[in-house]
Amino acid sequence: MTGANHRLPSAAMLEIIRIAAESVGGVPILARRLGLTRQAIYQWKEIPADRVAEIAAATGISRAALRPDLYEAAETDGAIPELPTMPDRAEDRVAWAEAQARVLRRGPVAAIDREALADLVEADALKLRGEVVGRLRVIIVRLLKWRMKPERTSESTIGVVTAERARILAKIAESPSLHDHLIASLARTYAEASEQAARETALALDMFPAECPYPLERLLDPGFLPKGMTSP
Repeated sequence: MTGANHRLPSAAMLEIIRIAAESVGGVPILARRLGLTRQAIYQWKEIPADRVAEIAAATGISRAALRPDLYEAAETDGAIPELPTMPDRAEDRVAWAEAQARVLRRGPVAAIDREALADLVEADALKLRGEVVGRLRVIIVRLLKWRMKPERTSESTIGVVTAERARILAKIAESPSLHDHLIASLARTYAEASEQAARETALALDMFPAECPYPLERLLDPGFLPKGMTSP
């Protein structure tokens, strides 16, 4: 052990506590692992000496990084461990899930099955992406069928398009990065939608536009209807 010459300023000690908590998912999770209340941890000014080994085991952060005044600096380079800035789950579930998966695969928490847990978290993002792409495909198919055979398309099409737009926009409001995913996947989504529309209308695929005739903003615009379509 070392002397007090390695003691960090109080602000740095509080930062170490924050990083230790965030490395396991937050103060509530750390408190449960330690058998403490959240309030007890919030009152800490530094990692208690009798909790250092336990927290090091839970977080993967070295004892010297947690309490450099108590443990040899040789255990660490002396720098405060840093965590990447994480997206807020309440603001963007997809960005949060993908960031969590990355941290779980290379982060400091060692006592977990990283790949299995990362796959579960990542699946949340994949499910949401697949859902909005599927709904966008429905919109495009309906618009193409109306465009190619308006006489065989009922006005219920407008109701379907309106409903799917609303559902997509609600998901984008929860996870804004879904908008970028829809833009990136629009060409593929259109290709799949045009093939489906060709099958359902019994028309040759080459009769349909080679590229999506509507930009994403139009496809999702609640007030937009292609020429010839009118609200019921």
